[in-house]
Amino acid sequence: MRPDWRPPFLRSLLFLLGMALAVVVGNRLLHTGARPVVGYPAPTWELKDLQGHPVKLADFRLRPVLVNFWAVWCPPCRAEMPLLDRLARQRTDVAVVAVDVGDGAQDTRAFLAAQGLTPPVALDTQGAVATRYGVHGLPTTFFLDAQGIVRFVHIGALDEDTLRQGLTAVGVAP
Repeated sequence: MRPDWRPPFLRSLLFLLGMALAVVVGNRLLHTGARPVVGYPAPTWELKDLQGHPVKLADFRLRPVLVNFWAVWCPPCRAEMPLLDRLARQRTDVAVVAVDVGDGAQDTRAFLAAQGLTPPVALDTQGAVATRYGVHGLPTTFFLDAQGIVRFVHIGALDEDTLRQGLTAVGVAP
């Protein structure tokens, strides 16, 4: 009498199907989940500006967007803020959003007023958006193209050269 071959075959088949499902689900989570990946859409978000009005990433989808995660207490963030402010004031072909992580509106307003800066600010007081973006250090800047695809990420303070790199990556002449 021949031994029954089906149970080992079925176990192997189920194991392979389970592995394939894990790969598909894991890949989908990696590319559409919490952390943005260069070449893939950035996660959407909605925060409040310094006046308490809603600010959504989707508001900027018709042009490239520079999303900068920063904080008032962060020296490199403070150092790069004049560059971001100048970009926001001088360029209409790219949007700038300075996402303040963990500070309240009062502290942020006081810092910007003392420096004479007026960049567009969104408040991530609980750090939820920064966490969703996988931000582990400040400042961190994401350059998104007009379709919301992440094209360039920079960790650390921006300088003119890095800003040019990011703008070029999203199709904007520096």
